[in-house]
Amino acid sequence: MAPKLFDEQGYRALFYAHEEARMHVHVMRDGGEIKVWLEPAIEIAALRGRRMTAKETREVIELVKAHEHEIRKAWQLFFSKC
Repeated sequence: MAPKLFDEQGYRALFYAHEEARMHVHVMRDGGEIKVWLEPAIEIAALRGRRMTAKETREVIELVKAHEHEIRKAWQLFFSKC
C-alpha cells in the first residue's frame, strides 16, 4: 500500500502499489470508496462499498482537485521507486 495522501473532512485518500499505471487515487469514508482518475482528467472511475451520496461524490472530486498537485507528486515519487 502506498502512503496516505490526505485525511480531511472524514475522507482518507491513498493509492495502492502495483494496481495499474494510469494515475488515480482511492478516497474512502464510512465504508464507501471512490476511485478517481487524475488522467486525462479528474473523474470518477469506480465506486465500491457503501454507496456515497451525490454530495459526498462532489466533495471527493473537490478534495482531489484541491490536493491534485500533492497527489501527482506523491505518485511520481512512490512509483519511481517501484
